[in-house]
This record gives sequence, C-alpha cells and structure tokens, in this order.
Amino acid sequence: MTEPTSSPSPAAPALTEDQTSGRLFVRWNVGALVIGLLALVVGGAVVRAQRASANAPAPPSPGADR
Repeated sequence: MTEPTSSPSPAAPALTEDQTSGRLFVRWNVGALVIGLLALVVGGAVVRAQRASANAPAPPSPGADR
C-alpha cells in the first residue's frame, strides 16, 4: 500500500510596507470614522426635518372659514 502524498501548502504572500507600518489600518479606520460622522449628520438632518414638519401648522380645511 502506498501512503498518500500531500501537496505542499503555498506560502503566504509577503506583507506590504503599508500593512507592516500600520498605514493601511489607519486608512481603514479614518474611512470608517468619516462614514460614521456622515451617518450622524444625515440622521440629524432627517430628525430635524421630521420635527419641523410635525410642528408646521396644518393646512386649512376647505370650507373652514364659512
């Protein structure tokens, strides 16, 4: 009986300078921060618009001034 031969696993690719220095980490985190801040600004604008429309006077109903 022959023993199964396993193929050698491929070597992991070498890390780039951006990965080893932490620049890639910082870029992704700054991007996430910008997206989070943008979501807060948009959410605040939506809430303000909803409050403004809720506080707006109701349009007059037809025949209400008779």
